[in-house]
Parts: sequence; structure tokens; C-alpha cells
Amino acid sequence: PKKAAVGAALEVALAVVATSSVVVAVFMPIAFLKGMVGQFFRQFGLTVCFAMAVSLFEAMVMGPLLSAYWGRKKGRGFSLIDHLDHLFAPLLSRFERFQNLLQEGYGKVISWCLKHRFRVVLSAFLIFLLSLGLLPFMKFTFQPSADVGQFMIFLKADPATSLEAMRDKTLEVEAIIRNHPEVELVADTVGGSDASGANQGSNKSNIYIKLKPAKQRKIGTQELKEIVRKELEPFRAELNPQVADANAFGNQAPFTLNLVGEDYAVLAPFALKVVEKIKAIPGLADVQSTYNGGKPEFQARLDPRRMKVLGVFGEQVGDELRTQVEGSTPAKFRQGGLDYFIRIRLQDDQRNLERDFTSVLVPNQNGNLVRLSDVASPVTTEGPSEIDRENRARYVQVTGQLAPGGSLGNVLNDADKILKDMDFPPGVTYEKVGQAEDFHDLMVNMAIALGLATLFTYMILASLYESPIYPFAIMMSIPLAMVGALAALFVGGLLIPTVNLSIFSMIAIIMLMGLVTKNSILLVDYTLQMMRKGMPRDEALKAAGRVRLRPILMTTFALISGMLPVALALTEVGKFRQSMGIAMEGGLVSSLLLTLVIIPSVFGYVDDFRLWLRRIFGGEGEEKEAASAGPNGRKTRFRLGKETSARK
Repeated sequence: PKKAAVGAALEVALAVVATSSVVVAVFMPIAFLKGMVGQFFRQFGLTVCFAMAVSLFEAMVMGPLLSAYWGRKKGRGFSLIDHLDHLFAPLLSRFERFQNLLQEGYGKVISWCLKHRFRVVLSAFLIFLLSLGLLPFMKFTFQPSADVGQFMIFLKADPATSLEAMRDKTLEVEAIIRNHPEVELVADTVGGSDASGANQGSNKSNIYIKLKPAKQRKIGTQELKEIVRKELEPFRAELNPQVADANAFGNQAPFTLNLVGEDYAVLAPFALKVVEKIKAIPGLADVQSTYNGGKPEFQARLDPRRMKVLGVFGEQVGDELRTQVEGSTPAKFRQGGLDYFIRIRLQDDQRNLERDFTSVLVPNQNGNLVRLSDVASPVTTEGPSEIDRENRARYVQVTGQLAPGGSLGNVLNDADKILKDMDFPPGVTYEKVGQAEDFHDLMVNMAIALGLATLFTYMILASLYESPIYPFAIMMSIPLAMVGALAALFVGGLLIPTVNLSIFSMIAIIMLMGLVTKNSILLVDYTLQMMRKGMPRDEALKAAGRVRLRPILMTTFALISGMLPVALALTEVGKFRQSMGIAMEGGLVSSLLLTLVIIPSVFGYVDDFRLWLRRIFGGEGEEKEAASAGPNGRKTRFRLGKETSARK
């Protein structure tokens, strides 16, 4: 047993090191992604890297050690392990016969693939193209919506609405919501922020709705949201209701667009045009802007010429009027260890500047009082209730919620087409923020991570196998896994609304890059071992298929079984990441089936290319030549690496 354990460890040592190194090479780049996407992936990538380091130690040290001491020779006493072997011997013998038949059948499959390798490779390429053709029909989003059992309603009335009036309107909406038997808790916040995350105001409120557990209600969160949205349609003109998910990203709507400019007189009407255009996008609901008119206000418009004649400064006028209307706190009153601010202002019946404009007095620079009407003109107008700024520029925000069946990626693509066709006023630009910005960062960061992972994987395999050519045969399993992942997400999206291409699907695709190369590494590694011993290439491929079929099936079925609970989404929270499990299951199944068939055929082409390069550029050192039966029965000469005199 000890000798067998050492021999087995040496036989798979390079394959184990290559597999672990590839997984680390895939997950290390994503551990250093920036932005919101980096917050999701950093801990995940580092966890996998350290776990693979520990598993490599276990596979190379603990595995052989335990195998040597547990795999005892028969006849050395009767232990619990021997008893279990005797108990399950009939079942194990039947399984062994089935495994042998499976290995022999797979050997015949490899023989057929080697004879028709062009057809096999062409079929694989066409299957991959067909899987990419599914992308236009799939939904793209940053985070999937799920039946989390809670959602929010945001209300926004006219800016002149008082806090008491907004409270009454909010209670009307609350009464409608409480009529649903699925609702367990309703919490109102009057004077809260809206769906854009803007500051509080007396004309705004939000309602938090918590539903009963999924087993106690007949409809899901998304279905109830749509029902409530239709019930609140009569309040559309008065309260602008938005029905939104309660998620970890705060109150910001999934679709958020900032129209940036300096002049509100230009921004406001243009924002209304954008809102009308955006409302036509399918999959988007409750579209509105943060600008809905200003509050009525009375202004004292100063005349600089008359101010100069009378010696009045604008700052003095502003301070005086602020003190008269709002009041000032020039002192504190202390009693019993407590401080009380003393506020000085005019009485309630004296604070109407519009009525008493001609009698209001303000000081000049000499301390004399002059009439406000002598230096200013009365103006009744409207002013914005709030001014939003970002990077010292004013903006109006257009927001929208995702309707049932809508996805953020498709909505953003449609919005880009609409905005490109619109004539923007001079000085007005737009930018996508919130989840829309995070979605763009997700696509960019995923492209960077996939590119770096592919580069690092190639470099590691090329260094381990001392060949710049063989890694291409191993890495062919990556697009084969993409076939199953995309097909599973497409079919799953048709059956389950929460399954789509999201950040969790991207996590699954990253995981597949590191996991599916395992099968091809096992096949190629053993094939190279047999070829170094003088076995013809095709025979080496058949031997590798028969010997390495069992570990390939074992590891792949273990991964499939481990991801099955995630794919089934047995809990409410589990549905949030269900797309990750479905993508993993599809990618693992397709990589298992396609890798076993296609990698032997691809290896033949890769090795032929290596031999062609060797003939063109020549080789270094002593070379060993062996004959290999080609796909048409012809003899092909191939050369292997250097061997030392001692090994000869």
C-alpha cells in the first residue's frame, strides 16, 4: 500500500499541481477588481485561492498518507474497514463491472473520434457558435430580483404639500396595501427620501411592506408588486408612486440617469421629454424625474444702482430679512445645567413680506434704516424645492423601476438608442449612475478578469508542461463549458423569471474557467506520460481515456452534487443566487460530455501543429522519435523532449 500510494501520488502530481494552479490563476485576478463589483468578488476570490492552497497540500500529502495506512493488505486481521468491504462487496463488484464496461465503451468512442476528428472539432465549433447566438435572447441585469418577501413604495407629491397633508395621503395608500392578506407588516416614513435617494422633504414619504413567509402566501413578491402598482394608478398624477425592491443598494432605483447642466430652466423641460421617451421602453415602470416643479416663493429682487446710492449691501439685506422671517439665535439661556437657544424674529402676523413689502426697513452701511422698496422690487415666482449637485454641476435625475420580465441590461441598451437620437440642448449631458453604472463596471471588470485568467492559465500550463502548444488543447474545455452555462441560463430564464445573466451568473462563469480545465488536464497529462514511454499518440489517448475516466466522473459528479442545492433554490434567499447554480450545473455537464469527446480530437491537431513547428524550426538536444497512427492510418513522426543519458 505504501509503495502504491507513492506511485499514485507521483503519477498525478503534475496534474494536481496544474489543476490547483489554474484555479488560483483564475480567481486571483478577480480578488483585486475595483468598484462595487470588487466588493462582491474580493472575499470570494481570496477564499478560493487559500482553499486551493490547502487542498493541494491535502492531495499531495494527506491523501497518499491516509491511502497507504487505510489500504491494508488482506490477511492482517479483521478491521472495521474489512467488515465494510465485505458488506458492500456485491454492490461494489457490480459497480466495478459497470465501470469497466463504461471504460471500454469510452475507448471505442475515442477511436471513432480520432478517425473523424475534423467532424468532431467542426461540430464543437458550431455548437459553441449556436450557444453564443442565445445571448441576444437572454436577459442581462446587475442583480436578479427574487422573492425576498419585502418591497418599498415611494410617494412624492407637489412641493407645496405640507407634512400633515402628506401623512393623510400616505395613510390612504397604506389602507390599500393592508387589504392584501399576504402583507404582514407596513411601516410608513413621512418626510422621507424618494426612489432616487434624494434628501428628505415634507412632500415625500416611503412605505416599507414585509410579506408573510412564502409558505403562507399564494403569490410571490414580484406578482404582488405588480398588483399594487396597478392599484396605485389612480394616485399617479398626485403622488407619483414608485414600487421598488427593498435591496442592499438602498433606495436608488435600478434605472438611474442624471441629466447634467447648469440652467434649470433648460434642464427641467428637457427632463420631461426624456421621461416621456424612456416610458416607452418595455420592461421599465414608474418612470419619473426628480424635478416636478418648484415651490411658490416671494423674492425681493435688489437694484444695484439704487443700493449704491443709498449705501446698502446685499449681505445686510439678506441677514435682516432672514432674521425677520426665519429668526436668528444670538444668545443662549442657561438654567439647571441646560442651554436653551434664544430665537429672535417677528411675530406671525408680521412675517408676510409680500403684504408688508413697502413698510419693511433694512439697514445701510451707516446704520440708518431705509425702506426695502427703495432698493428692491417685489417678484412672485417659483423656485426649486431642492437643487441636486454632483461634481459642482446641477443635475436632474430620471429614475425607473424594472417591470415584470424586465432586465437592466436590455433597458440600458434601449435607453442608449433613445438618447443618441435626441437633440441635447447646449451644455446638457447625461450619465448613468447607481446599478446602471455598476452594470457597466461589471461587464468591463468581467472582461478584464476573463482576459487575465485566460492569460495566467496559459502561462502556468505552458511552464508546467514545458510546451507553448499543449496548453491550447487543455484550454479548449473552457468554451465547451460556456456552451452548457449559456444554454442552462437560457432555458432556466424561460421557466424561472429570476434566472438571467447577472453578477451571480458571472461568478459561475469565472468558477467554470478554473474547474472545467480539470478534465482536459487529466486526459492530456496521462497522454503525455504514455507518449514519453514510447506509446503511439492515438494509443496513448485511448489509454488516457480508459485510465482517467473514473477520476473525471468522480470529480465532476461531486461538483454537480455540491452545486445542486444552489440550483434548486430551496429557500427564499436561495432564489437570489439560483442563476449561479444553474449556470454551474449546465457548464459542468456540457464540459463533461464534450471534453471527453472533443479533447482527444483537438489534441491530435495540436500535436500535429507542434510537430510542424519542430520540423520548421528544428529541435534542441537529443530527440526521441516514435510512430503514431494518424487519423487516416498513415504513419506520422513526432518528437518528444530531451532525455538525459542516465534516463536512457
